[in-house]
Amino acid sequence: MPRFPTLARGLWPTGSQRPSTTVETTRPTGMPTTTVLLLNVVLGSIGAGYLAYGRRNSHLPASLCGLVLIIGPALIPAPLPMVLAAGAVMAIPFLLRG
Repeated sequence: MPRFPTLARGLWPTGSQRPSTTVETTRPTGMPTTTVLLLNVVLGSIGAGYLAYGRRNSHLPASLCGLVLIIGPALIPAPLPMVLAAGAVMAIPFLLRG
C-alpha cells in the first residue's frame, strides 16, 4: 500500500473523516480580529502625531489627546466604539483651540 493517497483513490477519505469545507470565523477568547489590530496601529499613529504636535507647540490638549489615542484603542475591544471614541478625542484639540 502506498504511503500517500493517489489521485485514483482520491485525496481525502470519504464519510465522516473528510475535512469540513466551511471557513472558521470564530477566534479563541481574547484574540483580537485583524480589523481591531489595524485600527490600533492607525489610531496609535495618529496619536503619536498629536503628541508630537502638542509637544512642539506647547499645546497641552493636543498632547493629552495624543496619549489617549495611543493608549485608548487598546482598551476598547470593538471596532465601532473604538472609532467613535477616537473621533471624539481627535476633535477635542480643534474645539479647544479657539
